[in-house]
Amino acid sequence: AGRVTFVDPGGQFFNVWDGSPVKDSEGREGVRVYAPGLTLPGAGEFVVVTGISSCVKSSEQLYPLLRVREQGDIVAL
Repeated sequence: AGRVTFVDPGGQFFNVWDGSPVKDSEGREGVRVYAPGLTLPGAGEFVVVTGISSCVKSSEQLYPLLRVREQGDIVAL
């Protein structure tokens, strides 16, 4: 759960920041949430996201990733 800090213009993912020092591979605050084909929340919204914990590798570094399965996995508060 947290605030949406970035929404991919291509509609594939968004980032959720819960106050922790986590950043994605692009240096954006929050955990990347991979949700292709779903309606993504807007930047600044507060959301609760349910998904499968995963990671993505970039330049030999691992970054957290959350994979959602369906629209109901993304709940705006």
